[in-house]
Amino acid sequence: MIEVQQLTKKFGDTLAVDDLSFTVKPGIVTGFLGPNGSGKSTTMRLILGLNSPTSGQALVNGKRFAELDSPLREVGALLDAKALHPGRSARNHLRSLAISNRIPVTRVDEVLDIVGLSEVANRRAGDFSLGMSQRLGIAAALLGDPSILMFDEPINGLDPEGIRWVRDFFQQLADEGRTVLVSSHLMSEMALTAEHFIIIGRGKLITEGTKEELAKSAVGTVHLRTPNRELFKDLIATKQWEAREEADSFVLEGVPANTIGDEAFAAGIVLHELSTREVSLEDAFMALTESSVEYTGRRNRKGAQK
Repeated sequence: MIEVQQLTKKFGDTLAVDDLSFTVKPGIVTGFLGPNGSGKSTTMRLILGLNSPTSGQALVNGKRFAELDSPLREVGALLDAKALHPGRSARNHLRSLAISNRIPVTRVDEVLDIVGLSEVANRRAGDFSLGMSQRLGIAAALLGDPSILMFDEPINGLDPEGIRWVRDFFQQLADEGRTVLVSSHLMSEMALTAEHFIIIGRGKLITEGTKEELAKSAVGTVHLRTPNRELFKDLIATKQWEAREEADSFVLEGVPANTIGDEAFAAGIVLHELSTREVSLEDAFMALTESSVEYTGRRNRKGAQK
């Protein structure tokens, strides 16, 4: 189990993590989400003892990382797939980790086989593609057969087969009762990979819950068809709803379908369709983090200027 308790980290005048608290439980894959600059990577580094907190603490299995007798046997992590000696072979990279952590070197070939790198084990790790480096990083995290695993953007550079393998493998690790924390920006993949989500913004906890629980916090898009189009336009204007008119329908955002139906009935407007598009994890994430996004591009609805 990972326990983050009122964790705060300042870098000079920059507040990277702000009184953050959450728990990552064993037996499920937990997604760790947030916009760029939200403090996800810093939080993971604090959990692993790579940075010292300004205040608060992060515990793994009830202890600070620095207090663990055999860290790699309790916590495995992949934060940067290219953080390795480029001149070493994949096998020797893992052998050096095994020897320095008093792990039997026989474990090296076991994890190489698990991640599918046995055939390239003697190649220089510096020549690996990003996807192969990700697999090698996962192998290093597994080396000590730990009960806690942490992965920061583990599917970057992977092909579709590799992404599917990672998804299934992480679920297998959770099914074995391990604690699995995964950070990623790929919402569609996280929706398939994780069961519980922790969302932060500007270093603070925004919310946490299952995909279904998060979806309830974001109102989906409502599609509506009516023969009384002019009357409905008047209703839109009166209620100041955000809506757009399409060829044979209206699309409304930010208004629950039951509210639209009640108001249309009260105004005597006949509806031929009133349907809500299911809120995706990406929709919920965007709605929840809208005020926490640090870098925002400007939308050009008329297309790019030449």
